[in-house]
Amino acid sequence: TTSILLAEERILLAAPKSYNIKSEQFIDGYPVISISDFSDKPFVMLSEGQMLRELSMSLCSKYGFIPDIALECRSLQTANSMTEAGIGVTLVPELFVKHSAGDKAQYCIIKDQDIVRKIAVSYRNDRYLTKDAQVLIDLLKEMI
Repeated sequence: TTSILLAEERILLAAPKSYNIKSEQFIDGYPVISISDFSDKPFVMLSEGQMLRELSMSLCSKYGFIPDIALECRSLQTANSMTEAGIGVTLVPELFVKHSAGDKAQYCIIKDQDIVRKIAVSYRNDRYLTKDAQVLIDLLKEMI
């Protein structure tokens, strides 16, 4: 099997604009925050079994609190929209923020956490790679 790494993206915390997040440190324009600062805030969680939910629960546990889950939903778009509407905080991938998110939420880097997701395309070496498949791989490299 051949795998081609297309991108590595950070996982960010999305918070309603009304939270008025203040930070003394910024990375790539994102404020750097501690997730423990949100221990008293409601969370918008994806459904059980989804990676971002498991990551959220793990981070909260690591910092000694159980998140107050205000809402559960199945889609990242819905979770982000609920955050924009002021329901609570959620975790979102950076590429989602760059390509899909609006400007009604604040996006932050979580301090002391190197939360990165790798995006790759894989294909079998023992099979013919069609021209169409190669074009798709090339397009993905350019887009991401």
